[in-house]
Amino acid sequence: MGIERADGAYGGFYMRDGYFFQGMLERMKAVNESGKRAFLFGITMENHQPFEPQKFNYECQIPLVAPDFTPAQRDIIRVMLEGITRADQALGELTAALRESEEPTIVVFFGDHRPNLFMPGGDTVYTLLGLCPENDTLNWRSEQINDLYSTDYLIWANDPALLGDLAGSRRDSSITALGPQLLELTGRPVSRYWALLEKVGEVCLTQTDLYFVDGEGKASFSREEADLSPEALELLELRDAVVYDAVYGKRYITEKMNLPPGT
Repeated sequence: MGIERADGAYGGFYMRDGYFFQGMLERMKAVNESGKRAFLFGITMENHQPFEPQKFNYECQIPLVAPDFTPAQRDIIRVMLEGITRADQALGELTAALRESEEPTIVVFFGDHRPNLFMPGGDTVYTLLGLCPENDTLNWRSEQINDLYSTDYLIWANDPALLGDLAGSRRDSSITALGPQLLELTGRPVSRYWALLEKVGEVCLTQTDLYFVDGEGKASFSREEADLSPEALELLELRDAVVYDAVYGKRYITEKMNLPPGT
């Protein structure tokens, strides 16, 4: 990207979060100066596996106290801790720069999954901490799967007024449910597709091969086990049909789903 940073472009095995965010800031500035509104989606990798002890040259900015873990296990945990620290510092750089910007800006920061922190011997840090019974999810409760497959997310704005009544709040959500929420916050029109997903978010936050989470955040193993109403099941079937048509089908209705609701 041609960016000059004292710490360089790469950290560990991947591009530094700070370097990547600096590139996004420059891209956003160029788009805004052209008179357009910028929507940027980026995936950072600095804190991605593998979590080998030498990944960050054995550096860890925050002391680790874990007497119940072996030295080899602590080495792996330190790598994860250093990655989290660097991600936090990069996010701080990003928001500090945006505070100085006159362009109204909203940032959504989230992780797509928790790391697979395998320890020497085959256990994970989660089994060793007693958060789940074993590595294989076969004997897990649905609540355990929901907990360990969920991550926190952050919606931040350089002007708190952009967040309205949501400022300072905390809620269960999902990538599907965040879409309509962000369109509302940014004043963008909501299409039929996003209006559909907004309704889906009322009855289903997450649905995977492993588990299902309803609109209230309650986990079960499937939509059938969740004991949803016939109307809710019909809504999910409609969502499935729309997504299938757009991704795998003939796109009979995809164009119409991009129209405003009610048209």
